[in-house]
Amino acid sequence: MKNDSPAFQFYPKDFLSDDKVVPLSLKEVGAYCLLLFHCWVEKGLRPEIEYLRGLCRNDPEFQKIWSRKLKRCFYLRGGRLQNRRLDRERQKQRSFKDKMIRAGKKSARMRWGGSSQAKRKNSQVKNKNKEATTLDNSSSLSSSSSSSSSPIKKEEEEEIIKLLLSQKYFPKDKEKLAKFLRELAEEYPEIDFLEEVKKKKAWWLKKPLTRKSNPYLQLRNWMRLAKKFSEEQRRQGLVGKRDAGREGSEKELSEKWVADYERLKEEYLRSEGLAEEEVDAFKFPSLREFALKRERESERGVFKTLSQELKDVREHYGKKEEKN
Repeated sequence: MKNDSPAFQFYPKDFLSDDKVVPLSLKEVGAYCLLLFHCWVEKGLRPEIEYLRGLCRNDPEFQKIWSRKLKRCFYLRGGRLQNRRLDRERQKQRSFKDKMIRAGKKSARMRWGGSSQAKRKNSQVKNKNKEATTLDNSSSLSSSSSSSSSPIKKEEEEEIIKLLLSQKYFPKDKEKLAKFLRELAEEYPEIDFLEEVKKKKAWWLKKPLTRKSNPYLQLRNWMRLAKKFSEEQRRQGLVGKRDAGREGSEKELSEKWVADYERLKEEYLRSEGLAEEEVDAFKFPSLREFALKRERESERGVFKTLSQELKDVREHYGKKEEKN
C-alpha cells in the first residue's frame, strides 16, 4: 500500500529523549527504525511475527526484542499496527496540504478575476484607440490635418526610428515600431520623444541590448519614468509646462545658471579642441540637466568652481565618448 507522502519530519531530539527509545540497545534501535520506516511507507504493518521479522532482516533474536521492547511502540488499528507519532505527522501533513490548497484556490480566484477585469478594460482602451486611429487615417487625406493630429512630427518620427533600428539587437520591423511609437506618444503626450530616445541610446552604450532583451518594454518603462521625473521637476519649479511645439523649459531657468552653462560649454570646447557643432548630445549635459544638478548641489550647500564642473563633465561623459 503506497503512501501519498514519501517522507516525514524526523526530530532527533524528540526521538532520543523518548521514554520508549531511551532503554533500547543499539540493535533494538535499528529494528525500531526499520519498523517505523515500513509503517510510514505502507501505512501500517501486518501483525504477523514472521512478517515483522522479515522486515528486520530475519534477525534470530527478533521475537524476543519485539515482545520485550518494541511491541509497546505500536498499537493495533483496523487489523494493522500503527505508531502514534507517525499518526500525528500524517495529520500535520494533511492539514498543511489542505491549507495550501485553499490558499491556492483563493489566489487563483483573485488572480483570474482581476485578470478578466483588466482584459475588459484593455479591450475597451484598444477599441477607443482603434476608433481614434480610424479618425486620424480619415483625416490624413489633407496634409494640414495629418500634421496637427499626429502626436509626433513626421521628421521626428523618422529620426527616432532611424536611431532605434541602428541599435544592435533591436527588432528591425519598421511598421511595428512606428505603430508602437504612435501609441506610446498618445499615452505620454507631454514627453519629448526624440530627446528621450537619444538619452536611451546613450544608456544602451553602458548597458547594451542582448538577444533576450525586450526593447519595447524598456522604451515604455523609460517613457513612464521620464514622465514621472518631469512631474517631479515641475513640482520643484524647475520645469515649466511644454507648449504645443514642445519647446524646452530653459527659458524659465535662472539667467546665472544659463551664463554658467555657456561658460562651461565654451571651456569644454576649448579644452577638447572641438567646434560647437561637433559636441555630441550624448556626451555633454543639456542645460536642463546642468540646472537640475546645480539645484541639487545648492540644496546640499555644495558650490563648485568652473574647473570642478568641467571635471564632472569629463568623468560622466568621457566614459561614453571612449565607448563610441
